[in-house]
Amino acid sequence: MLMIFKSLILILLQLNSIQWKLLRAVGVKALQMVLEHQHHLINLQGLHPMKIVYIWQIMKIIYYQTLKIAFAEQVDAQKTLAEVQQSEVDIISVKRGDRPAAIMALAYLERGQHKWVSNDNAMLIMHKGRLIRSLGLSDNRLYLSNLGNDPLNFIATNTPLEGIPSTWFRYADRDGDEYGHPIRSSFSLPKEQTIQALNLEVYSNYYVETVNYEAPANYTRLNKSWKNHFWYSKDGELIKSIQQISPVSEPLEVTYLSRIARLNQ
Repeated sequence: MLMIFKSLILILLQLNSIQWKLLRAVGVKALQMVLEHQHHLINLQGLHPMKIVYIWQIMKIIYYQTLKIAFAEQVDAQKTLAEVQQSEVDIISVKRGDRPAAIMALAYLERGQHKWVSNDNAMLIMHKGRLIRSLGLSDNRLYLSNLGNDPLNFIATNTPLEGIPSTWFRYADRDGDEYGHPIRSSFSLPKEQTIQALNLEVYSNYYVETVNYEAPANYTRLNKSWKNHFWYSKDGELIKSIQQISPVSEPLEVTYLSRIARLNQ
């Protein structure tokens, strides 16, 4: 039963306004139609009627909470250490440019890729902490090649510095018909730095990645280089990053709240 509720919540967060109106008007039958449309094989027919009523009540609560979030004042979403520790799924804090920080939850872990989702249908797909694809943003990364040679792979496994590649070449695609851009980057030696999160001071190894476009493309009049930033715990786990997908993209700041909370246990 708990798995059904969790699946429903993930699905409900993806519904558009038309689907919500359908649910409100028709009820359980509409819910079954939406589940079939979303290709989720959740059969409500075998459930006790009282359980179906319970599910419908949960749906209404989520619906009105969603409206409250949509019309609430735009402020940073914050979590306490206790709230993060009690969460059944890993969560991160994400800040894009000057926008308020949002909370995203780990929905899937597939083939070494972490897929984080928000309540407004955005998704970040990470490989060893590298943003390799995004959905639902104003400027999305669509593809990134040569992931096996990304130095982040080696940093995450506590590889000695002499074993970490000093440069990394790949091709990148992004929104706006921007395909096949050749990119090369280099990493600085790590420095010790303290970051603050959840009212904690966390000691970390801080790396700076200097990124350069190697073809003029559409950036002949713009700066073709930028910097990404990565903070790792002493155990080699990524706990914070600031990344851009292009010189003209907003920085994406990700703080791994659940990982930081576990360091304090």
